[in-house]
Amino acid sequence: NALLTPHWTVNAHIVMYVTAGQGRIQVVDHRGRTVFDGELRQQQILLIPQNFAVAVKARQEGFSWVSFKTSHNAIDSQIAGKRSILRALPVDVVAKAYLLSREESRSLKFNRGDEMAVFSPRLHQQLYAEWQNSK
Repeated sequence: NALLTPHWTVNAHIVMYVTAGQGRIQVVDHRGRTVFDGELRQQQILLIPQNFAVAVKARQEGFSWVSFKTSHNAIDSQIAGKRSILRALPVDVVAKAYLLSREESRSLKFNRGDEMAVFSPRLHQQLYAEWQNSK
């Protein structure tokens, strides 16, 4: 049930080939429209265009894949986690961009601690429960 943080590749298309298990994949275009939201299983392929954001969530049996990129020097940008693009922005900029309080903005920037790209299911479920309770 691990979650690969949403990210995009700036300068390469991606061919994703599933080698084992099953996972849910969500892909959105540069305007935020969902272009794929489904399950992939062993021996299935998905093409992800450059600059389209993708998130991957493994199912209980796990999920393994290989990615082939069209550039030997592909650049990935993370949306969440320690390498998040949001961490580079000032708290006030994030707050204004997403209509958040400074506290919510700070939480958005730093709530994943030192996790880089793959978020553990336990922490993901805990944060989701906290978010649901705060509504």
